[in-house]
Order: sequence, then structure tokens, then C-alpha cells
Amino acid sequence: MTQEQINEAKKVVAAFMGIELIEGAFPMFDPVAQTGIRGDINYLLYNTDWNHLMPVVQKIESLQGGSFCSIKIESNICRAYYNGRLINCISILNKTKIQMVFECVVDFIKWYKKEK
Repeated sequence: MTQEQINEAKKVVAAFMGIELIEGAFPMFDPVAQTGIRGDINYLLYNTDWNHLMPVVQKIESLQGGSFCSIKIESNICRAYYNGRLINCISILNKTKIQMVFECVVDFIKWYKKEK
């Protein structure tokens, strides 16, 4: 992913998590706990820090009571499911494991937004 694509993906995740992005703003949230309301995109490290990304995975898995949405992380593949249906599958080819999971999460959020 290019830096522009990463920033666009971070915007998708931030909106899903309820964080308002304000350029240059000092963060008014705890990015690890995913609490608060606003901050600069540069403080969101979903694509490089598991402590930032895993709360997003947890929120996805809590949708619909947690029994219908899941993110399955394996050694070289990440899959997203909704009601048992495979939504997307991302391979680790040419990326790190966190990049793979980040892309899978972003694709799922985009799909979920269209469906709802």
C-alpha cells in the first residue's frame, strides 16, 4: 500500500471507531483504548501497532453480539466472516502479518458499511 492508500484506510477505520480526524490536532483520545473523539491521523497506527489494531478487530467481532462476525488470523492468511459467509481473504504475500490483518479489517469495514 502507498502512504496515500494507508491514510485513506486509516480514515475508514477511524470513522468505524468513532474518531473524528482533525489535521494537526493534538490527540483527544487514547489510541490504544480507542476512546475519545478526535485527533490527527498520524497518531493512529493501525497498520504498524497491534495495540492499535486489535481493538478494531474486537469491535468487529462484537458486532451483532459477536457470534456473527469474525476475523480469523492464521500464519499466512487473514479471513473476515459475517454470518458464516466469507467476506474477504487477504494473503501475507509481499506484506507483514500486521499489514495483512490491517487490509483485511479495512476491507471488512468497507463491506459492512455498504451492507448496513
